[in-house]
Amino acid sequence: MIEIAVAGFGQQDIEIELNDGVLSVKGNLESKDATDYIFKGIADRAFTRNFTLSESIEVKNADLINGMLKIWLERFVPEEKKPR
Repeated sequence: MIEIAVAGFGQQDIEIELNDGVLSVKGNLESKDATDYIFKGIADRAFTRNFTLSESIEVKNADLINGMLKIWLERFVPEEKKPR
């Protein structure tokens, strides 16, 4: 499992893409004026995280639960690599 804290981001603000074995998670939040806040404890800047996955790993599911993005992965063993 990959778990990323994304407090303040909604599902519409997060993009997950798997391309050529690289899992990319991008977050882009429309920022409000900094003058509206006296103190803001949660950062709302854009981010990108890339994870290189081996060929034997599949992305099963992704969910946003209470500010935590959870991406479930599953490792499978091809028939030719299983012990006999």
